[in-house]
Amino acid sequence: MTRAGEPNATTFAEMSRTTVDPAPITNERAKAFFRESVGAVAADGDGAWRMKFVEGMFLPTDAVRRAAIIEQMPGTPPAIAAEIMRVMGEFDASTLARATVPVVSIGSAVPANASADLRRLCPAITVGQTVGAGHFNQLEVPGQVNAMIERFLAVNGLSTPGAEA
Repeated sequence: MTRAGEPNATTFAEMSRTTVDPAPITNERAKAFFRESVGAVAADGDGAWRMKFVEGMFLPTDAVRRAAIIEQMPGTPPAIAAEIMRVMGEFDASTLARATVPVVSIGSAVPANASADLRRLCPAITVGQTVGAGHFNQLEVPGQVNAMIERFLAVNGLSTPGAEA
């Protein structure tokens, strides 16, 4: 099993059932912000806008990878970063209602999505929330995230008996 913070070839297969804060965005106010920010991000040649944006995603308790993440943020070309913002802003949350596999959403200590919104859209969704970590919870508190993913897989009969957890 892939563990948070340790990507390998199976990461995408596991993510088909697991969302880690914030995707998918169901919060309309957040979606509007993403849509309205596309132009600023596209014009952010020096990365200053993106660095300021990502700085706000951390809690005071986040210390493990904060500096590295902020430093790397301008590495994504502005056009690609702008497209990511556009897609997050236009995400059709009703697609959650069509999920045919078990779904877990693991939010941060300050989640972008309300649990009630996620459950309204996908009644069978499992919702988890980390303690003491901001947006990059899978990097800051991988033990919490891994434990939730492992439990989710186990209760849904998706874990491999005897596999390394």
